[in-house]
Amino acid sequence: MSGLQPRDSRERPQNREMRIVFVLYLVLFLGGMGLMGYAATVPGLEGLVFVAGILLVSLAVALPIALSSFEHRGEHRGHVGN
Repeated sequence: MSGLQPRDSRERPQNREMRIVFVLYLVLFLGGMGLMGYAATVPGLEGLVFVAGILLVSLAVALPIALSSFEHRGEHRGHVGN
């Protein structure tokens, strides 16, 4: 028995979802950064490729925020001072 195996081999679904979201975030973010860097080497389409990179990075940043708000919808949040 390897020391790397967890005691309970079943993985909680929430952890699996978090890993998938993180990998998707990482791919979008690094892909967007790569596109922005690559834009200078594409003659005639520099602006289009750069904007596509910005959109990918923006999507990568918005994804965890949107998923978090979707996950917590309907929850009552207390207001300060009440």
